Amino acid sequence: MMEKTIMVVDDDYDIRHMLDRSLGRVGYVVITHSGARDAIRDIEDGRGYDLLLVDTCLRGGNVEATVDVTEATAVAQVSRRMNPTVRIINMSGDSREVPNWRAHYDYRIEKPFTDLNRLRDLVSSCLQEQ
Repeated sequence: MMEKTIMVVDDDYDIRHMLDRSLGRVGYVVITHSGARDAIRDIEDGRGYDLLLVDTCLRGGNVEATVDVTEATAVAQVSRRMNPTVRIINMSGDSREVPNWRAHYDYRIEKPFTDLNRLRDLVSSCLQEQ
């Protein structure tokens, strides 16, 4: 089986660390970024990713965001441009519905993660769809 590579983009260190350990423990290669700018640079440099987990509300203002394009959706848009079949999971700590999230993401999961097995099952399912 080929190693699958996952990018995690979240401004919360604890979330990045937990996902890195949890997903790495089951055999995935996990690359983490704290903001959109570094994530986008990594994607544009041609590093291939099989799956992205992107936080809805990235703080830091390190890419140009507008009302229609948040930092998170900028990461999703660049990812799709570079690899139209990449799967992208939106992570949100806000229980309110994110408008038009399906336009940029394949799935949405709420934080905090109360069941890591559910998260790992979602990741596995997404990767099997490719």
